[in-house]
Amino acid sequence: GVSLNGARTGAGSVTLTGTVPAGVIYDWYSNATATILLLAGSNSYTTPSISQTTTYYPVARNITTGCTSATASAVATINPVLSGGVINSVTTSICGSGIPGALNSTTAATGGTGTYIYQWQSSATSSVSGFTDIAGANAATYTPSSSISVTTYYRRAVSTATDAVVYSNVLAVTVVSLPNVKISPGSATISNGNSQTLTASGADTYVWTPSTNLSATTIGTISASPTVTTAYTVTGTNAATSCVNTATITVTVVPALSSGTI
Repeated sequence: GVSLNGARTGAGSVTLTGTVPAGVIYDWYSNATATILLLAGSNSYTTPSISQTTTYYPVARNITTGCTSATASAVATINPVLSGGVINSVTTSICGSGIPGALNSTTAATGGTGTYIYQWQSSATSSVSGFTDIAGANAATYTPSSSISVTTYYRRAVSTATDAVVYSNVLAVTVVSLPNVKISPGSATISNGNSQTLTASGADTYVWTPSTNLSATTIGTISASPTVTTAYTVTGTNAATSCVNTATITVTVVPALSSGTI
């Protein structure tokens, strides 16, 4: 009987092939009643260019006796053009550097002929150039394992044994600069019992720690009056990006000057 139907992507010719014993050959017909002959005496038939799935009807014939089999069917399948599908990411931005979250498949690849072959690619250049294959990233989804420190673009390539590579949409994981948080002055030494004004800059909101002997903890300029040498850290947040950075200053406390005894 017919051992192979045939398939292709998009309009065109499809070759249908049957296997039969020695001394038997196929005649190919366009109708199930085997009255419209297309090709006689061949184990394969190449269709004309077709744009939709079409069934053909081979009949096995003994070359010596002329006896024929019941009509079989062979399907020439026309598959839609291969589409790369749509991907999405749980991560759209990263502060400073980090490992992006999983890249998922919103819409699976469709069309084409044969088994899908996936290859994820990334580019630190742009959304249209500089893409290179990511080693081992050959599934429908991809979870990055490497940290990025610059904006990086991702896409999923899809192909089959007979279909050229097509691509999904491109996702950008934007790397946002950390706020440049600073404290003024850069260092400070006070006598026990005195205070030091500390001013943070480079962010939109601030939190000072530890809160011990501080005039306030959630504003940019505070007064510190430690009784022992203390390291103060300010955490600054950029309101637009929610990115956070820190700065630290050590306020050194020395004994207060004594007038002594005469």
